[in-house]
Parts: sequence; C-alpha cells; structure tokens
Amino acid sequence: PSHPFPLNHPFDKEQMMNRRKREWTTDIGQIGWGRCFLLIENNKIQGHLNIRNVYHGSIHRAEIGMGIELTMRGKGGGKLLMKTALDWARQQDFLEWIDLAVFSHNLPARKLYSSFGFQEVCTVKDLFRVEGMSIDDVQMVLKLK
Repeated sequence: PSHPFPLNHPFDKEQMMNRRKREWTTDIGQIGWGRCFLLIENNKIQGHLNIRNVYHGSIHRAEIGMGIELTMRGKGGGKLLMKTALDWARQQDFLEWIDLAVFSHNLPARKLYSSFGFQEVCTVKDLFRVEGMSIDDVQMVLKLK
C-alpha cells in the first residue's frame, strides 16, 4: 500500500479541496498555512509535494507529504520536488524544522529523505492496517537552520 486507506475508503474530494484552498490562501507563517509543489510532465500532474503547518502551537515546523505516480518513480521526480520544496522552506525566516512520516516498507522513499538529511526519530509499530496488512510508520525530521 502507498497510502493509509483501504481500497474502498470513501474519499470526499470536495472536502479535501476546501481544506487545501484554505491552506493555500493562508499567508505563509500564519497558523494553518500550506503550499503545494507539482511535478508536471506532458501537461499532466505526475507528482506533488505538500508542505504545511499542522501543529498550531508549532509555527516553526512544517510537515510534508509527497506522492509520485507509479510510472514516474525512480526517475528523479521525487528528488526534484524535495529539492525545490526544501530550497523554498529554507528561505522562510520562521521555519526551522520539517517533519514527515513514511511507511517502513517504502525503502526508496526513506533513502531519498535520508539523502536530504532527514533523520529517522522513531517507528510507530502497527500504526495502520490496510486490507489486513499491518504497516509500521517511520517518523523523520530535518533541521533547516
């Protein structure tokens, strides 16, 4: 699995888009801000990286989440998205830390994040169960400044 939801999980696209629009229209550095970087090839979105303020008491931190289409994995798109987002994040005076979570079995992603300096801080055992499969989640962190 590449996401923590069962295959038949109901997805409310309108609700998700409304949340994203609120994040994208909130000023950078304000509680609840968020931005998205896209990987586009042949006028089609092939990947994304969201960076956003998740914890209202921790405006100096942001969380990222990234997804790349299966056909585009291993071709450098994730590396490009990560470099672009981290370069942008380092320009934000208030931002000091980036957090992320990755499934423990996703070794290519863990290797990518480590190559950018992310450190694994803990593994949450059996955090998700998707289609009967137990999934451990690895929490990673990067100090920007």
